Amino acid sequence: MEIKVLGTWNSHLKPGKRNTSYLLNGKILLDCGPHTAESLLENNINISDIKLILITHMHLDHFGGLPDFLWQRAFESTENPVYIIGPDHIENYTFDILTRYNTPDYFLKNIEFIDKCSDVEIGNGKHSIPDLTYKIKINEKYIFYSGDTSYSEELIKNALDSDIFIHEATYPSDMEDIATKYGHSTVKNAVNAFLESRSKIFIPTHMSEKSMDELGTMANKNIIVPEENKTYRFWE
Repeated sequence: MEIKVLGTWNSHLKPGKRNTSYLLNGKILLDCGPHTAESLLENNINISDIKLILITHMHLDHFGGLPDFLWQRAFESTENPVYIIGPDHIENYTFDILTRYNTPDYFLKNIEFIDKCSDVEIGNGKHSIPDLTYKIKINEKYIFYSGDTSYSEELIKNALDSDIFIHEATYPSDMEDIATKYGHSTVKNAVNAFLESRSKIFIPTHMSEKSMDELGTMANKNIIVPEENKTYRFWE
C-alpha cells in the first residue's frame, strides 16, 4: 500500500507548498487542487494510470485543478476511463469550466462521473459548503479521507476503525472559534477525532504554519506529519 503525498497545505499557499492532495497506489486521487497535475508530472507519475478521483468539495484548493488534470490526461491519448466522484453538480461545473476554456471535444473522451463505487464509502463532512468524506477499502485495509471539516460526530462514525485516518488540521488548538466559524478543525479537534474513531494511524493535512508548529511538538508513533512529494508505504 502506497500513499504519495502531492500536497499538504491549506488554501493560503506559501512558497514550496501545494494544496492538499494524495495518491493511493498510483490509481486513486484524493482531491485535485490547482497544482495537482503539475505535482504528478514532477513526481514522474503517469496520469493515465489514475482510475478514480474523489473530490471532497467545490472549493478552489480541492477542485480547481480538475480541468487541468483532464487536459494533461488527454495529452497522453489514453483510452482508459477515469471515474470521478464528488458533490452534487460536479459534472455540470466541470464541463462548464472546460467549455469556457475552449477545450477540444476529443479531450472529453473516457471521463465518467459516478455517484458511487465499490470499496468506497461516502459520508459527509461539516464544512461551509457541501463536503464529502471517503472511506476507501484497499486489500482489506481502510483509508479514511476528509478534505475540510469542523469536528463532527458523523465523520467519526464514518471513519470508525480505519487503518489510516487523513484529516485536516488547519488551525492551532488555540484558534477553535475561528476554525469552527469557517468549517475547519484545529490540531486538537483533529487528534480527538482520530482517537475517537479508533483509527490506527493519523495523517494530518490542510495545514498551516501555526498548525505545523504544533504538530511538530507531538512525539507519537501513530501520528505521521506528511512531507510533500514523499511516498509512504504500509503493510508491505
